[in-house]
Amino acid sequence: MPKKQRRVEEKTVLLLEYEGRYMIRKRPDNGLLAGLWEFPCLDGRLSPEEVAALLESFCGQVEELELLGKGKHIFSHIEWRMFGYMVHLKKEIRLPEELILVSVEELKTRYSIPAAFAYYLNRIPGIL
Repeated sequence: MPKKQRRVEEKTVLLLEYEGRYMIRKRPDNGLLAGLWEFPCLDGRLSPEEVAALLESFCGQVEELELLGKGKHIFSHIEWRMFGYMVHLKKEIRLPEELILVSVEELKTRYSIPAAFAYYLNRIPGIL
């Protein structure tokens, strides 16, 4: 019997940075990577223009949008094809309830980001 094909999901990963701190959120308590922390992640592959427009409508304070490139993570039954952006914010925004702002030191010691996001985590200055 042939092996079942993995489902491919495209994701847009956002590293939202303000004054050297980064926004993360806790994943739902059920499903893939249940209860773990992640960078904000959107379904589909958004262009730089789409990301900028979305963030401008959300917070209106984007200073710089930097392309981080492609990442990929393969789970047993799903493959995430990710495209990421580093977004530098001009000023602190009021965070939605699900997002918290953490320092690089906290990312290293307090919040465990899953290996699926390692490519993007390693793009943060001072993380290695």
